[in-house]
Formats: sequence, C-alpha cells, structure tokens
Amino acid sequence: MIAALALLPFAAVHASAQNGTQVNIPFAFQANHASLPAGHYRVIASESTLTFVDLNTGRAQALLLTRDEAGYTIPSQGRLKFYVSGHRHMLTEVQFAGSGKHMVLLRQPQKEHVVAENASPANETVEIAMM
Repeated sequence: MIAALALLPFAAVHASAQNGTQVNIPFAFQANHASLPAGHYRVIASESTLTFVDLNTGRAQALLLTRDEAGYTIPSQGRLKFYVSGHRHMLTEVQFAGSGKHMVLLRQPQKEHVVAENASPANETVEIAMM
C-alpha cells in the first residue's frame, strides 16, 4: 500500500504528458518533415511520439517521432526548444513540467556555421514555456 502511494505522483505526471499540455507558438515552425502554422496547440506525448493538436480546430496537425533522453532534472515548467536559422524555426526538444520526460525529435536540423552576408553564428535557439 505504501509503495503504491509513493508511485502515485509519478503516475499523475505520466498521465499529464499523455493528456497533453497547452502551448501558444507565435511563429510558424518545422518539426521533422512537418510544417505547422503559428497557433495554440495541445502537445500530447506517448512512448515515442508527440502529437500536436490545433486547439481552434481540434485536428491533429502533426505526429512526430521522438526519442526519450534520460538524466535530466525535473523542471517546474515545461518547454519547447527551437533551433532558429534566418526566419525558420525548427522544433528540436520538448520537456514536460513535473516530469523527467525529455523528448528529442529524431530529425534534427543541420546547424549552419555562418549566416550568409553576416559573419554572425546562426546557432540560435528559442524556448517557449508550456502552460
């Protein structure tokens, strides 16, 4: 009985990732081979996939293959991490609040070393908090 009660918080966190977390993404982005518009999404995680559901239409916009990464601390707030190159935003990682669930998209963008006509590095990232 005590062991079952001790595992209850972990089951709640896992269920939360499966039920989804809401996020507002203010820019169009790419994830694996999918292009998604800016908008409000519910992000739903399973063992090896992420599903993005458009909250305005209720339609699934993308099903993305991922791999779990181990060894990360449990964050108090979930986040989406994007690689930015010029005007393109490419989703690379998703981490869920209150969970050790840290998912990395299987297809990662090629990192450019220098932006054309601008000698500044292009290895910029943007993070968006999930609600």
